[in-house]
Amino acid sequence: MEGIIGIDEINKVLDVADELGFNREQVRVELTKEDPGVVEVVDGGSFSQFKKIINITVPETISIDIWLKELRELLTKLNNG
Repeated sequence: MEGIIGIDEINKVLDVADELGFNREQVRVELTKEDPGVVEVVDGGSFSQFKKIINITVPETISIDIWLKELRELLTKLNNG
């Protein structure tokens, strides 16, 4: 279904986050796709063990395999400070 992220795509996103040392509990992957794709740090809220959560929205019109390079770069920047 277009506009909705599939489990395979979610796993690819989480695999990149895993490789860079992020805790999966700290990563939230939106279920809907939206251009241009977004990686943002948001408040974890009172129910999270993390003060900050990484919110990831996968783009709708770019192939996930192509976008994963950009995701890796963005998460690396976040990881380095």
